[in-house]
Amino acid sequence: MSVLDRKWVRIVFAAVIAAGLVAVTCVDVAVAQQRREHDRKVAAARAEYRVELAFLAKLAPVANDVYRAAAPVQSVLAALANPGPDDVFAARDALAHGGSLAALRKLSNQLHALRPPAGLQQQTASLVKAVDAMKDALTGLAAHGKQNGFDVLANALGGDDATGFGIAQSNFIDAVVASYGRDHAHPPFTSDRDGPRLRSTSTSWIFGADRACDSAYVGLLPVIKLEKQTSLSSFRQLLTLWSQQLSRLSTAFTHLPEPRDAHRLPLTVRSRLGAIKSNAAVFDRALRAVNRQDADAFDLADRQLHEVLPLLAQLGKALSSYGAVHCGLIMGIWAGDKSASKSGGGVTAT
Repeated sequence: MSVLDRKWVRIVFAAVIAAGLVAVTCVDVAVAQQRREHDRKVAAARAEYRVELAFLAKLAPVANDVYRAAAPVQSVLAALANPGPDDVFAARDALAHGGSLAALRKLSNQLHALRPPAGLQQQTASLVKAVDAMKDALTGLAAHGKQNGFDVLANALGGDDATGFGIAQSNFIDAVVASYGRDHAHPPFTSDRDGPRLRSTSTSWIFGADRACDSAYVGLLPVIKLEKQTSLSSFRQLLTLWSQQLSRLSTAFTHLPEPRDAHRLPLTVRSRLGAIKSNAAVFDRALRAVNRQDADAFDLADRQLHEVLPLLAQLGKALSSYGAVHCGLIMGIWAGDKSASKSGGGVTAT
């Protein structure tokens, strides 16, 4: 091979090696760029995940509080599906004067103030919308707080607002579940049966108090007929009914869990609840005196009754101020309060 040929071969060989080196270098650069891009995306995804987890950690306690605020309202509305004699008035007072509406308003403001990350904006918007719908429906239900017409009230509390509240509550739970649906932590609840532990609220307390008073009132209706009779046995039955029904009412109030929300029982109510038991005890002493035919003991019980009955009237006014208007009206009637009797009529202990 000539010198020229050998030189040309070396040049070609060098060019091939150089091209190979350039190609390898270009591949290495491309691979490095891809790796950096991949690492950047992974880092961004992890950062977004951490931001979403942090947001959900803030959301969970608010969602739990919404659940707790809505649960007593739903319980009241569920009770109206198979109501007792005057449950509609108990529901009226609980929805109008309980603390659930104020709680939902406050929680709605908290949710509106949240700034969700991009990946959770849609779910959070749905959640906020559901809470606002619950708030609006409860506002409509609470607007009937001064309604005394049974049929009008029953239709109002069983109408569109009640249906709307149930739908909004269901949508709220769905939105919470959806917020935790992207490989995040488990949602705080997934239905209306596995939520956080409920606290006693003023809504549930007012509803329970009104129902307890109404049950005692119904139990005392035979007194109206007994008061018109003059036999000793009728008088014994009358005293027995008063003693039994007031004792049961006192026990019912004892078993009502005190509200732990912002609307706790005021001292004016807590300090006077013993008046129910005191009145029951006086009627029991009067009954024992009649059974023993002890005139002096009966006169003493009669004087004591006129001393403790005003306490029952005071308790009724305190209950009405707190929100248990129906119960307060009943106690006023029992104590012979003329304004209460004019409003409701019925059984009196005087």
